[in-house]
Amino acid sequence: MNPSERTLVAQSPQARQTKRIALIWLSVVTVVLLAAGLLRAEPGQGISMSGPAAFRFPELCSSRRMFGLSCPGCGLTRSIVSAVHGHVRESWTFHPVGLITLGILLAQVPLRIWQFTAAHTGRRIFDTTKFDLWLLLCWQVALFTVWCARWWQDSLP
Repeated sequence: MNPSERTLVAQSPQARQTKRIALIWLSVVTVVLLAAGLLRAEPGQGISMSGPAAFRFPELCSSRRMFGLSCPGCGLTRSIVSAVHGHVRESWTFHPVGLITLGILLAQVPLRIWQFTAAHTGRRIFDTTKFDLWLLLCWQVALFTVWCARWWQDSLP
């Protein structure tokens, strides 16, 4: 493909959409990682700010507040925060899927940079929509499986 054809491909609607989605993903991952770095997870105490202005956040789970029952995602935020700080065992205790979630988020960085670069330079763009949906479904099944196992063992957080 010659340079003028690459320029046309890079300006196509598909390339613009791919670049926009890649930038959204990179922004979300950046915000999540920065927030997780600024927060602290304490067993039995929830999430609080790190540093001298230690502000404790209120309970975020609507299911737990309204019905007294933990949802499949309860403990996920604390798990990701703990994992970002290098506390793997604590992260696993809060929610095993948190480590997987952090891995998925970190994997988005090189993938989305590659997609953005390919779209920007007019190279072939691989559509990851089906893979993204499959990954989302597997992630939801993992959340539900852990929730059922914890419910069965009577150990919901």
